[in-house]
Amino acid sequence: MQSKKPLLLARHAIFVLVVLSISSCTVVNITSRKDPTLDVNIDRIFVILETKNGGERFNGWLIKALSQTFTENNLDYKIWVNSGLELDENALQNEMDLYSPRFVLMINLEGALVMSGAFGSKQLKQVDLDVIFMLPENRKAIWRSNVSLIPPLNYIITYGRTKQMCKKLLLKMREDGLIK
Repeated sequence: MQSKKPLLLARHAIFVLVVLSISSCTVVNITSRKDPTLDVNIDRIFVILETKNGGERFNGWLIKALSQTFTENNLDYKIWVNSGLELDENALQNEMDLYSPRFVLMINLEGALVMSGAFGSKQLKQVDLDVIFMLPENRKAIWRSNVSLIPPLNYIITYGRTKQMCKKLLLKMREDGLIK
């Protein structure tokens, strides 16, 4: 008589693999629209982050992930974080003038699902971003995208998931013909 133990172990192993594969799937939804009259190759980007409501941790992850993604793809960029506490009304424009960008990338946090974590901490469960490429001289939008980052099951947003989102965003920019 054969033992049922190997069959049970095989079923258990398959179950574990299925659970692990489902739990590792972070969803990044990206929809976009490009001005069809423009044929551009994006470079020298001034990035403006309007994401203060996502918290310091998410802002730090987003800055690091954008920086690594842009650097890995040889894109020239400068990041400006709008803290909402700037005393000089002209600070942003002064920074842009110093950098002389060819394009402005505005990233606005449109929504965030925040849950209470252990010991009263706040954990980010989902973010929705409005991403706009503009020409600096007239702030004319040439590309716009809605991006949602949704971790699997009961997981939270981490640096790794934020980096995955930035890579997918850059891939979408390539697909839309913005970056060659």
